[in-house]
Amino acid sequence: MRGSKLLAESCELLAGAVRPEDFPIRRLTAFQKHPMVLSRNDLFIILLVRDQYILTFHGGSQLMLGSLSLKYWILKAKDNIK
Repeated sequence: MRGSKLLAESCELLAGAVRPEDFPIRRLTAFQKHPMVLSRNDLFIILLVRDQYILTFHGGSQLMLGSLSLKYWILKAKDNIK
């Protein structure tokens, strides 16, 4: 019995069977579902970008854009980051 169960499991792996419990659902936060939309010409945006620049340890524009987009939706954000 044990051998047949092992064979069945290995066949599932070879066939590419995916079970839902293998990939748990990640719950989105309220900010990720409904980010704040911010205009690009605002002092708050400049301060927010400078803060993220320090928090990401000068990691570059893509890292800053990714971390900012978790909470905020800044219109034309790439222009402000550059």
